[in-house]
Amino acid sequence: MRKSFLSKAVVVALILIGGLLFAPNKDAQAGAKVVNIEGMDLTLKKNWVNNIRGCMDKNITVYLSSGHTISGKVKAVDNSFLLLKDIPQEEFMDILIDVNTVVGVKTQIRKYE
Repeated sequence: MRKSFLSKAVVVALILIGGLLFAPNKDAQAGAKVVNIEGMDLTLKKNWVNNIRGCMDKNITVYLSSGHTISGKVKAVDNSFLLLKDIPQEEFMDILIDVNTVVGVKTQIRKYE
């Protein structure tokens, strides 16, 4: 019983120490400036297709009406379909998505400089 408690305490201590070692350095970010990534902009003034067109050759995550999410780089988009390439964990695969099933898009539009 005592050995079990001691081993759990050691594991918790290692997790806490690891969290401190690998935490982001806020001092390094303090002097950094947040800038928009060129060409990246999501806005309510555009429809899905035009918002996604601004993300050409960039990584995005698409949320579908089925509840699934798919990530990849935008290869092409038109009024009917979205073509994603470089799908994570799917080597040599592309995916064609019906634009009418898209309910959300997530992408990085700002970065530290």
